[in-house]
Amino acid sequence: MSITHREKPAAIIAKLANGVRKRLTNFGLAFLFIAFIALPAPPIFTATAQAADLPGWLVNDVPTVQSDSVGQKDQSVAVARQDSTDEVSSWLLEDAMGIRPVPEENTVPPIMRDDLFPDQYSPDQWTFETWPLMRPDGELARVDGYFIFFSLAVPDGSVQDPEDRYEQSRIRYYYSQDGMTWTDGGELFPEGDALGDAQWAGSAVIDNCRLRVFYTAVGEIEPDTPDGDGDGDGTDTPECPGGSVRQNGECPPDGDGDGDGDGNGDGDVGEPITIRSQSIALAEATLTVGPDGPSFDNWSEHEVILEPDGMLYQTAEQAEQQINNQNGGTDNGDNGNGSNGDGTDDGTGDDVGDDASQQGIAPERTYAFRDPFFFTDPQTGDDYIIFSGDLSPDFTQTDDCENRDRYNAAVGIARLDDDDNGDNGDTDGDGTSDNGDTNGDSSTQDWTLLPPLFHASCITKMLDQPHLIFRDNLYHLFANAYSDSFAPDVQGWTALYGFTSEELIGQYTPINESGLVLGNPETAPLQGYGRLTMPDLTVLSFALYPEVEAERVDELTEQERFDAFAGTLAAAVQLQTPDNVADNTTQLIVGEVCEPGTFPCPPDQSDDGTGDDNGDDSGNGNGSDGN
Repeated sequence: MSITHREKPAAIIAKLANGVRKRLTNFGLAFLFIAFIALPAPPIFTATAQAADLPGWLVNDVPTVQSDSVGQKDQSVAVARQDSTDEVSSWLLEDAMGIRPVPEENTVPPIMRDDLFPDQYSPDQWTFETWPLMRPDGELARVDGYFIFFSLAVPDGSVQDPEDRYEQSRIRYYYSQDGMTWTDGGELFPEGDALGDAQWAGSAVIDNCRLRVFYTAVGEIEPDTPDGDGDGDGTDTPECPGGSVRQNGECPPDGDGDGDGDGNGDGDVGEPITIRSQSIALAEATLTVGPDGPSFDNWSEHEVILEPDGMLYQTAEQAEQQINNQNGGTDNGDNGNGSNGDGTDDGTGDDVGDDASQQGIAPERTYAFRDPFFFTDPQTGDDYIIFSGDLSPDFTQTDDCENRDRYNAAVGIARLDDDDNGDNGDTDGDGTSDNGDTNGDSSTQDWTLLPPLFHASCITKMLDQPHLIFRDNLYHLFANAYSDSFAPDVQGWTALYGFTSEELIGQYTPINESGLVLGNPETAPLQGYGRLTMPDLTVLSFALYPEVEAERVDELTEQERFDAFAGTLAAAVQLQTPDNVADNTTQLIVGEVCEPGTFPCPPDQSDDGTGDDNGDDSGNGNGSDGN
C-alpha cells in the first residue's frame, strides 16, 4: 500500500481501512478500528498556514489565509488557492531565447516626430500610458457618440528628465466623437481625492451610467497626509540613508559616497534605494454627457482594494531589502546610468554588474504591484482584475536561476467575490461581516487575491500593463517589457508580448513561438511603449523616444531625453493573422497602421458623432443600440 502526497484525507483513510481489513481477524480489534476511523480526521493544514511553510508542490493548495494589509491595517486580503492544481504557467527560457532577431512582420514602422506634432491629443501635457473606456464585456465603449480615453499625464516640460514623469503623474481624460479630434477634459479625479503621491495606470469600465476606475496608488495612500518625499512617515522630509540623523537639516556624508560601505571610493553615487509602495485602488462616479461633452460627478470614496501579501506577491519592503542587499550598495555610475559589476564606474552605464543599479531602470519602476486591468470571463461571468506584480521570495513554484530574485515578474490575478455587492458574511468568526458591502455602497467590494496567472521568473523583471482579450475561443494575455528589463542571458526587446490559453487559469503558450508580438523598429528601439490590445486586435500605445537609436534610456543624457521625449499617442496598429498558420500555433503580425492620435484604427467613418449610429454604451437609454 502506498500513499501519495497529493491524496486527500478521505482517500488516505480509505486506503488505511482497506489494508487493515485484510489483516484483522479478531472481532474486537476490528470493532476498535471502526470506532477509530469514525472520528473526524485532523486537518492537514491549519487556516494560519503560510505559503513559505509548505513544500513547493503544495504552493497552489494553500487554504484561504488572511494577511495584514500594508496600507490599511484594518483591512484583510484573502489569499485563496488557485482553481487548478497545475503549476502556475510561465514563460520558458527556450521560448524567450527566440525573441531576437525581431521579425520585420512584428515590427512597428518608424514614426517621424513631424508626424506627431502639432499634438492633436494633448498639446499642453506629456501623456504616456493610455487606456480607453470599456464596456464590461471588454469592448470599446461609446457614450452618446463619444469615445473616452484616460492617460497618465504631467504638464508639458514640467520635469527636466522625462524618466521622472511618474513621480507626479495624474490621470486625465480625453474625449472625441470621430477618434481623430480630441478634447482634454482635465484631471479625472477631484483635487485631493486620489490616493497616493502619484497615480499610475489602470482601467475604466462603464455600466449603467456608472463609471468604475481601477488605478495604481503610489506611495502614501492617505490623500490628506503630507508626505511629499513618499517615504511613508507622514512628513515632507526624506529619511537619511541608513537611518542616519540629520544635522542642521542635512544628512551626514556617506564616506566615499558610493553606498557600498567599504569606504574605497569605487563609485560616484550611493545611498540605499527607497521604493514607494504600490496599491490597487478603486473609485466610482456617474458619467453624464452635456453640451460641452462628457463629465463625471458623484464620486465615491477612493479605497484600496488590493495590496501585496508578501507570500505570493512581493511587497515594496521585500523588494527594497532585496535590492539593497545586492553587493551592499547602489553604485549607479556617473549619471545613475549603471556601473561595472565590481562597483567601479566606467561612466557609460552599458555594463551589467552585480550592483543594485537595475541596469538603468529605476528600481521603483521595476518593482510592481500595479496596472490593474478589469476582465469579465465570458465563459463564467466572473469578474477579475489582472495586474503587474513580482513573485514573492517565498513563492517557490519557479525555476531556479542565479538572478531569480531580481528577474521575478508576474501577472497577478484577483477575483471579485461579492455577489451584487452584498454582505459577504462573517468569514473569520468574529461576528462581523468581512469586506462585504453592508451599507449599499457599490464601491465596497471583496477581491480575493489568487496565485499568479503567469510569471516570467529568470526571464524579465517587468510585465507592464498586462491585459486580456478573449478571441477565437482562446484567452490572449498581453504585457509590455523594456529590453533592459530582461535577464543577461535573454536578448529581449522593447515590445508587446503575448500568450494564449484555452482556460483563463491554465497553461499559456507564447504567440509567435517566442512571445514577441509587436516590437519597436531597429532604428528606433525606444519609439513607443505601453501597448494595449483591443478585442479586434487594434493596439494602442504612446510615443516615447522616436527617431532615437539608443536601445536603453540610460544611453541618453538627461538633456537628450528631454529633447527627444514625445509624450503623446502613437500610431495605432491593427494586428492580423498571417496565412498558412498551423492549427496548434497562434501567430500575429502587423497589419494596417493608422495615423498617430487616431483611434479606433481604422476610424469609423460611418458615424456622424451624434450617438445614433453606434448606440449608447452608458445604459441611460439615450441612443439606439447600433452595436
